[in-house]
Amino acid sequence: VRDRAFHAFLLFLALTVALLLPVFSSPKAPVETTALPALAAAETAAQPRSVPEITYAMPEGLDLVWHAFTREQLLGGKLLLVDESHPLPDDLPAPNTQGIAVYGRGMVPIHSLRLQSATETIDALASLFAQLKEQGATGFSVWSATMSPAQQRQARLSCMRTAAARLSLQEAATLAVSQTDTPGEGETRLAYTVELRCAQSGTSLPSDVPLEASPEGQALLRAAWRHGFIRRYPDGEGALAYRFRYVGQAHATAMTYLDVSLEEYVEWLHLKGTLTVEADGKPAYVILCRAMQGDHVAFDLPAGAIWDASLDNAGYAVVACTLP
Repeated sequence: VRDRAFHAFLLFLALTVALLLPVFSSPKAPVETTALPALAAAETAAQPRSVPEITYAMPEGLDLVWHAFTREQLLGGKLLLVDESHPLPDDLPAPNTQGIAVYGRGMVPIHSLRLQSATETIDALASLFAQLKEQGATGFSVWSATMSPAQQRQARLSCMRTAAARLSLQEAATLAVSQTDTPGEGETRLAYTVELRCAQSGTSLPSDVPLEASPEGQALLRAAWRHGFIRRYPDGEGALAYRFRYVGQAHATAMTYLDVSLEEYVEWLHLKGTLTVEADGKPAYVILCRAMQGDHVAFDLPAGAIWDASLDNAGYAVVACTLP
């Protein structure tokens, strides 16, 4: 009898606790209240175009295979955000680069024989310059590419010396800091960053004519995304206005269709998770975005596709799949 009474008391106690628990501890309501406006803000910040070539679901009928990526594998990707809010990861490996002059076999015009870049970037540059040459848009060259900390330091000093010819020393220093990367930091430490510009007529100095203001520059802007390049800072000043990032054709096509910057694109992928790009009426690329889970992340990817995975340096991993 005592055991039955005790069991009944425990049952009553458990029922009471279950009924009162939501009253005294209810974390869900505040989480939902703060999370939903954050998603809305991200959607508003990006403001992508709505185009029929972009949908936000995996195409039907694809065979999927499970694949996991480690953080180490993702660190060398092309989609890393690098700015004041997103410094280079401490464990970022040294960029894997080759000499553009040698690897490009003379097919890529360059400003200096010392320029280095990733082999994928050099291949894309060769195809880009070949198209520009066919269109008669000549004069552009790779002015700078991946830099060592010492080269970054030299680029900052060079920018300061040039600016000091027309500005005060303090103004020249401020300008150089704003238009160049801090040695050891910034996008020019990546293997996919290049600066494309012309030289001033009859000199070895870079031209400051805006890309939009010349037929050659307009041709470059029209062609770049078709070879996997995005313009990083359309509103940038000085050298930043001529900086491009090789992100691959899948991402470059998606960003061009959506008409968004890299920062806006990453926000949009966080919100949507899945993005499909169509070409010629059928799916060409599937882009997937997932939050990192510790030091790894797993995806269900289309079988037979070519995968290109990257960290975004904001807590997520992104895989661009080129469908067969």
